[in-house]
Amino acid sequence: MNGSNDTVDLATTPTAGPDDSTVAPELRLPQPGVSGGPSEITIVVIEDHQLVADGFRIVLNAIPELTVLQVANSCAAGFVAVAKHRPDVLLLDHWLPDGLGAEQIPALLELSGSTKILLVTADDSDAVLVDAISAGAVGVIVKGKRASALIAAIRAAAKGNAVVTPDVLDQIRRANSAGNGRDRISHE
Repeated sequence: MNGSNDTVDLATTPTAGPDDSTVAPELRLPQPGVSGGPSEITIVVIEDHQLVADGFRIVLNAIPELTVLQVANSCAAGFVAVAKHRPDVLLLDHWLPDGLGAEQIPALLELSGSTKILLVTADDSDAVLVDAISAGAVGVIVKGKRASALIAAIRAAAKGNAVVTPDVLDQIRRANSAGNGRDRISHE
């Protein structure tokens, strides 16, 4: 994109939430005066498609305990965002203009070991899924899932739980049993 910034720092950029009348109940904003509830989960998004990144930001910021701190559209900008914010959860696109998301996972974990990484991808090939999990991602979310699945995955990841949907788990098992990932997946 010509003239676009690599990142949008949402910690300093005000955002308007969606009108509650058009939002599914699990995505609605909290009512004024209602406090308490779950603790905050901070998120950084690395996604090069602006429309997708904006959708993530809008949907996730509409959930009371979720806060998207920054959106980056490249691996390089993503490393800066992760170093700056040390988020609880990182949503990492696989296909980025300056590298593959799964290949960045070890370095991102070295940078911020407490950050839980969810690979978000349209490429649900066995190799991508196995590579992401083997590299240290806590889960993989295939684009095309409902927002509620992404929200549940973020909540689970923030608690340290593995996030692998049954269809993704089946693919990993098939790849592993076929020998494609036999040496890449630990059987602890």
